Amino acid sequence: MTQPEQQLAGTGEAQWVTSVQQLPATAAWIPEIPAKPFPNDLTELRDYLRRQRPHQSFEICCEDTSAATRVVSMNRPSNRPDSPATTPPALLLRTPPTAELDVPLVAALASAVPQLTVAVDHFLHGELLSRAANMAGRVIAVLTALDTGHQLMGVHPGPDCDALSRALARQPGLRLRGLFADMGPGLAEGGARKRPCERVPDLARSCLRQLQSGGLPGTDVVLGVSAEDLLTAAKQVDGCMVVWSPLAECYREFSAAIPGPESATARVRVISRPALEYCIIGAGGRSGLITSGTRVLEPAGAVISGWSAHHARLDLSGEAVDLRIGSEVTLGNFRKHT
Repeated sequence: MTQPEQQLAGTGEAQWVTSVQQLPATAAWIPEIPAKPFPNDLTELRDYLRRQRPHQSFEICCEDTSAATRVVSMNRPSNRPDSPATTPPALLLRTPPTAELDVPLVAALASAVPQLTVAVDHFLHGELLSRAANMAGRVIAVLTALDTGHQLMGVHPGPDCDALSRALARQPGLRLRGLFADMGPGLAEGGARKRPCERVPDLARSCLRQLQSGGLPGTDVVLGVSAEDLLTAAKQVDGCMVVWSPLAECYREFSAAIPGPESATARVRVISRPALEYCIIGAGGRSGLITSGTRVLEPAGAVISGWSAHHARLDLSGEAVDLRIGSEVTLGNFRKHT
């Protein structure tokens, strides 16, 4: 284990217990597992929830199918005869499937856990999830992702949210669980990070009430919160489900501080196409970070205009305007996790 890994492993449960206790008792906590978790992460989180929040089911948030598959593997008992049997956690994926090759991976996850939930912002995501649900013979829950002003994933509140939610609810094998809204610090732009939008919880609740008044079945508001903004969020997340983990934040901080292969290249996919002039790419499955030094090598005409760890917004011109959900983008100066 490297020195940074020893430092991170040493943070342990004590570092995040105090922070979790800041959340109101009526806010369910969904811990987020980093892209490359340590073996004891899942056990620590499970034990804490059993002791402190016994009324809450065990659900873990992962960036994408790659990270979620690692979590499922971590949960499997060893071959030792005295190895205890454990119940797999429910899983929440922030990044939806974007291509046909994702379907069997999602189906395998749906078969392995008691509940699989995926945040989506486009009907194509729903179609792929419906095929995965059919392959697995299971129902997959979906959260309609809201655009909270950061120009990452999400549909606009109002008619766009209503139309997508209705379309998802009609897809075979899918169950509309509610809404997902990221109220973290948003994209880094020009060396600065946007502050969290304090109106996000109320906006999400209002949108959910509107869906319910129209006869849709969703009940949950799930909020993504960064560690640095937990205190601000804790005053407003009453009755919501909160996705947050300082474990993920620690990994990001160490990865950004440790000298590593900064010139590494990575092929990532477009995960969302909210507008003609920009798209969103996801790099979680590449086990690395997008930083201020990361550049788009291909296609020509795509330029990173903001980023948030594993996601980036690309401004598009020229041939890059043809990018669609599932299209590949080549990044340079991508920082691999060490």
